[in-house]
Amino acid sequence: MGSNSEHALFYDSVYRQNQGFYPPIQEVNAVLPLDKTEGLQPKTALEIGAGLGGNADHLRKCGFDVIVTEISTVAAGILRKRGFKVIEEDVCQTGIRDDYDMIVCSKVFQCMSEDETDRTIRDMQRHTKSGGSNIVVAYAEDQMLAGSQFAKKYYFPAGKLGEMYFGWAPVYYKEGHWEEGGRGLFAFVRGIFVKP
Repeated sequence: MGSNSEHALFYDSVYRQNQGFYPPIQEVNAVLPLDKTEGLQPKTALEIGAGLGGNADHLRKCGFDVIVTEISTVAAGILRKRGFKVIEEDVCQTGIRDDYDMIVCSKVFQCMSEDETDRTIRDMQRHTKSGGSNIVVAYAEDQMLAGSQFAKKYYFPAGKLGEMYFGWAPVYYKEGHWEEGGRGLFAFVRGIFVKP
């Protein structure tokens, strides 16, 4: 079942108001442009915190067998109606159970503590098949979010994500760039890493 945490309740209210697809993040599009996927063997993908399924939908169109996790019961219900296999639980508490060719985690770590973030990334790495990849997008440390629901949660300091993926092949890595988000201007760290 879903989580009763403040974040789950917050996202329940967000997804009640907006039930449309968000577009996939640029990293998912960059790794898997739809015109380059014909003939690829089906692979498995897990998205942690899938929201309304923009990334998952793109992965499915690319031929992936996609499983999503979501703490919001509202989002989980929408994802099921859209035909996704949904694990409705908080994986930073329960852990990942199976191995995947790709694991995507986009804009989720701000809902976790530093310990939960470290544990979740190690779990992602452990459950990624050799030659598989992790795609991570997270908020950078220099956020001015005092008073927000995420004010006391985790943001990546400079260099931290790259250090956590030491020994993996970094296909793409960028940190500290600012971009417009739904509620203002934010700094992100973004990475695509391939497991040896």
